[in-house]
Amino acid sequence: MTIHAVDHQRAIIDRRAIADLLLGVRRGKKLASEATAILRDALQSGREEIASRLTEEPGNGRAAAQATAFLHDQLVRLTYDFATERLFSQAPDPVALVALGGTGRGEMAPFSDLDVMFLTSKAPTAEQERLSEAMLHVLWDLKLKVGHSLRSIAQLIALAKKDMTVRTAFLEGRWCGVTRNCSTPRCAAFARTS
Repeated sequence: MTIHAVDHQRAIIDRRAIADLLLGVRRGKKLASEATAILRDALQSGREEIASRLTEEPGNGRAAAQATAFLHDQLVRLTYDFATERLFSQAPDPVALVALGGTGRGEMAPFSDLDVMFLTSKAPTAEQERLSEAMLHVLWDLKLKVGHSLRSIAQLIALAKKDMTVRTAFLEGRWCGVTRNCSTPRCAAFARTS
């Protein structure tokens, strides 16, 4: 079973319904806090569904780990969409989101760290930094532990050549739902292998 083969995905989190709720939040001082409350409810509901499934089938821990990764993927996607559509007056330069570690494998234990890399085609701009920071603040407000980095493809390759830890972490990397933002040949090559 892959992360995309999680049974009854919408019982865990209905991304479209949550996205509609986020679009309904009025602009203003409370925009981020109200959005975070919606996402927090979705996270809690998803965790409860996963726990219920594990209680029903206690020998199916792998399915629970994959469902947990699926839940987190959807939360990251929702956070990305919310940040780009609602927190910025105009869309920031594209950023691809790459899941790493257990997140990248599509198997996460409950309450484990969420590992994500914000990958850019060129050196990250100030706008892309603000986007990653905005997303991180929302994820941190959900009380998620987030391992993160913001790198260009060239920076990633240079680091991977020098550091085996970076290289091996990237072996398990995969797109975290937001692949439409990667238009360079190097990103396309990664997309074919993940």
